[in-house]
Amino acid sequence: QLIMGGHEHNNMLVNVGNTTIAKADANAKSVYVHTLSFNKRKDSLHVHSELVNVNDKTASQPYVEMIVDKWSKILENEIKQIIPNPNEVIYKAEIPLDGTDSASRSQQTNLGGIIAQSMAAAFNDVDGALVNGGSIRLDDKLEGDVSSLDIFRVLPFGGSIFKVELKGSLLKEILDFGNLKAGTGAYLQRDNISQDENGSWRITGNLLNETKTYKIAFSDYLLKGFDIPFLTPENPGVLNVYIPTENEPAADIRKAIILYLKSIQK
Repeated sequence: QLIMGGHEHNNMLVNVGNTTIAKADANAKSVYVHTLSFNKRKDSLHVHSELVNVNDKTASQPYVEMIVDKWSKILENEIKQIIPNPNEVIYKAEIPLDGTDSASRSQQTNLGGIIAQSMAAAFNDVDGALVNGGSIRLDDKLEGDVSSLDIFRVLPFGGSIFKVELKGSLLKEILDFGNLKAGTGAYLQRDNISQDENGSWRITGNLLNETKTYKIAFSDYLLKGFDIPFLTPENPGVLNVYIPTENEPAADIRKAIILYLKSIQK
C-alpha cells in the first residue's frame, strides 16, 4: 500500500508495516516519481519511489503550465487590489530572511522581526508588536531581491493590525504563554519586546511593569482567541482595541510590511 502525504513540509519515505508513506518537499522543490509494477502471475505489486528535485531545468507540461498561468493571473489581479505592482522589488535581502516553519514557531527570526517591526511602524505610538509564528506560511527563506508578491507568499491570509491597550499583567501572561507554546503556531514573533538572561520580560529595554498599561500592535488573528485562548477583546485586561480604517496601512498587514521595507531600503 502506498500513501502520499500532503501536509508535512520536508520530503520523507517511511515504511510502516506493508505501507509506504511518501512526501516530497513543500513549495514544489521536489516531486516523488512512483513506478508501480504489477506481477499478474504472482499477484504482487512492487513500488519504486524516486525523489526528483525540481529546478529551472525541469520541463513543464503544456497542460499543467496552462493551469498554472490561469491561477497566476487570478492571483496577480487579486493582489493588485491591494498593491498596484506585485512584482516590484521592494527590498534586497543580503542575509536570507528565515521564514521556515521550524524557526518561525520556535525562535525569534529576522523575518519575524521585520514583520513585527512593520506592524509597530504602522502606528506611531505603540510600545511593541506581536504576531503568531504560525501565520508565517512561506516555509522557506527569502534571499536577494524581495518583491511585494513574496510578502503575500509569507502571509497569504493577510488580516489587519490592531492597536491594543492592555494591562501589563495580561501582557506578561500572553508572552509567557507564547514561550510555553514554542514549536507550535502560538509562538510569538516580537518587536521591542525581549527576555533577559533572568527570564524577565522587557519592553523598550525596561522591565515589564504588571501595573502599567501598554499599547501593543497585534495581528488581528491573535485577538480571536484561537492560538491564545484567553486573548480576546472581552478579557478584562484588554482596555481598548483600535481597528484601523480601510485606508490605513494597518488595514492589511502585507501592505504595512511592503511600505516598511520600501522605507528602510531607501
